[in-house]
Amino acid sequence: MNPIQRLFARDDLSTNNAMTPAMFKLLIALLVLVFCGLCLIAGLLIIRSSRRSKQQKQQSELPLYNPPAPGTINHRRLTITAMPYGRHSESIHVYNEKQILMEQSASPPPSPVPEIRITFPEEEDGAGKRKSGRVVVVRVSENGGFGLEPFHEDQLPPYQKSDSDRFQSLDLERMGGLKEKEYEQRWSASIRNINTFIKLAASLSSLGKVAWARLDNDEVRFTVIPEQGTQVWAVLSADALFEEYNIQSATTSNTINLELPLGPFLSALRSAQSATSASLRLTIKDKLPLLALTIVTSTTLTAVNRSLGNARSPIHSNVEIDDARDDSFHFAADQPRDSNTTITQDIPIRVLPPHSVAGLHEPRCREPDVNIILPSLAQLKAISERFTKLAIASSRKPGAGLQSSLGPHLELAASMHGELRIGIKTEGLRIESRWNDLNNPALDPKEIEGGEEGLQEHPSTKMRQKRGEDRWAVVRVEGRDWSRVLGVGRLGGRVIACFSHEHALILYAYPPGDEDGAGEFCLTYYISSYSA
Repeated sequence: MNPIQRLFARDDLSTNNAMTPAMFKLLIALLVLVFCGLCLIAGLLIIRSSRRSKQQKQQSELPLYNPPAPGTINHRRLTITAMPYGRHSESIHVYNEKQILMEQSASPPPSPVPEIRITFPEEEDGAGKRKSGRVVVVRVSENGGFGLEPFHEDQLPPYQKSDSDRFQSLDLERMGGLKEKEYEQRWSASIRNINTFIKLAASLSSLGKVAWARLDNDEVRFTVIPEQGTQVWAVLSADALFEEYNIQSATTSNTINLELPLGPFLSALRSAQSATSASLRLTIKDKLPLLALTIVTSTTLTAVNRSLGNARSPIHSNVEIDDARDDSFHFAADQPRDSNTTITQDIPIRVLPPHSVAGLHEPRCREPDVNIILPSLAQLKAISERFTKLAIASSRKPGAGLQSSLGPHLELAASMHGELRIGIKTEGLRIESRWNDLNNPALDPKEIEGGEEGLQEHPSTKMRQKRGEDRWAVVRVEGRDWSRVLGVGRLGGRVIACFSHEHALILYAYPPGDEDGAGEFCLTYYISSYSA
C-alpha cells in the first residue's frame, strides 16, 4: 500500500476527536515556555529601568573621583569621571600634576613638602581638669607615604633653620591689627540748668521707674510707658538743657537709645543741685554700660559728705578733693575745710539696639473737641487731691462700695467758651469746682489738613457753636494718677489740655526757656478716659 495513502487513510479512518495524552503534554510545555519568555522580558525591562534611573542620579551629582589602581607609580594623578548625558560614552580626564610640572621645569621646586597640623578637641586628664587638645603633624613623603608625629612647641618650622630667622612675637592686644573692633557709642554733654533737669526727672519718675532715652544730633527724648496709667513723651532741644553736646554712634542716623532707671538718676541729679558745674557721659566699666555724672563744686568737706549721702546704691561714687592748703596743715575732723571737689557717680543703664525700639511710637488719637489752657497746676493739684481723699473716705463708709480698685475717678470737663470743671461723683458724694474766663488757644490753619476749610470742619469749631450741656467735652481719669501728672507744674510754664469727648485727654506742657533763649521743650501726656 502507498504510504501516503496509508497516512491519509489513517486520518480518514480516525473518527475519535478527543485529545490524546501526548498532545495535552505538548500544550502544557508550550504554555510554560510562553510564561518563561514573558518573565524574562519583564525582568529585562525592570533591569533596564533601574539602570536608567541610576545613570540619571549619577549625572545630577558631582564628578566622581576614581583612585588609581594598585601598583601605579603616579601618586599625584587625579582622575575625574564625568557621567555623560544620553547614550554617549563616558569621558575620563586624567591630570598628572607631577608629570606636567617636571615637563615644564628643568628642576623641581626647592620648596619643602607642606606641613599639615591636626588639632584634636579638648580633653580631660585624670583629675578631671580640661586641657588643650593634642596637636599632631602629618608627614608626607615624596613617594606618597604619610605618617603622624607629635608636635612640639619649640620645634621650628622647616623654613626657619636658625633662631635668627624666627619671627618676632607680636602683642595683638596692644597693637590692634586683627583684633575685632568693639562696637562703641559715645555721648557727653554739660548740663546747662541743673535745677530744670532735676524738676524734669522728678516729673518723669513720678509716673514710672524706667524711661527710654533717645539721643540724637539735635534732640533728647524721654519716654515713660508704664504698664497702666499715663504715658509721657518728652521732646527737648539739645541746646535747651545741655552745653558742649557731643554724640557719636554707629547708626546712620547717629542715634543712641538708652534704658534709664529714673530713681537712681534723680538721686544723682539731686546731689548736684549746689554744684558749680555738672556733666554727663556714657562710659563702660567691666564691660557694663554706665552713665557717669561728674559734678564739680567748691564746698566744705562736711558738705561733700552730705552730697555723698544722697548717692545710694546702685549708684557708685568716686570723690577727688583738690585741697588748696598745705598738706602739713592739721585740722579737727569736724572743722570745715574749703576744697575743690569732683564727684563722679556711675548710674547703670542699658544700651538698646535700634530694632528693639523701632515699634515704639506716640499714641494716635482723634482730633480734640476742646483746647484750653489750664489754670495754676498747683491749685488744680490741691483741689484734685482733696476730692480724691473725700471720695476714698466716702467709699469707706458702711454700705458704700469702692468705685474702682484703682481708686476714685475724677470727672474733667471743658468747653470752647473758656470753662473748666473738675468734680467727683459717688453714691454718697457729689462735688465739683469750676473755672471761667480761661483761654482757648486758636488753631493754626497751616497745621490742619485742608487749611481754612479744614478749620471750619474741625471738631473744636463745631463745639464752639454749641450751648447747654452739649458744649462740654468730658473725660474721666484716675485721681491719684492725675495728681502725679499735675506734678509737671513744678517746671512752670503753660499747659494746654486737649479734650476728646469720652476718649482721651492730652496735655502739652511747655516749660519756660532759659535766660539765654535757647528755646522751649515740650512734654506730652496721654491719658485714656474711663467709662462712666
